[in-house]
Amino acid sequence: MPSIPTTAIRVARRFAASPARVFDAWLDRRLACQWLFATAWRPAARMDIDARVGGRLRIVERRFDDARIEYRGEILQIARPRRIAFSLTVAMRRSFRASSWMSRSTPRAARSR
Repeated sequence: MPSIPTTAIRVARRFAASPARVFDAWLDRRLACQWLFATAWRPAARMDIDARVGGRLRIVERRFDDARIEYRGEILQIARPRRIAFSLTVAMRRSFRASSWMSRSTPRAARSR
């Protein structure tokens, strides 16, 4: 089996929510379709999440020109409420693996007091 080249990308975002609430937004289909591959004007056209290790993901993104892009994947690891790892394949594109880490940190303004 050929190896898949990897690139690490780190995106950090602060939310006024607990790690558990952020974690749930990744695995709850109703919540995920509002933000995962979606915008305020274009919710995901389809979102299927089998929220267990080995479970399948299917996300259909609706583009502004009304084209559809389908993503499929598998949940590789769940460590609630801190980590989700999954694979994702875009139709006619390369496969990749991704993971999401949730952590609770103190906002900078509160640390400087």
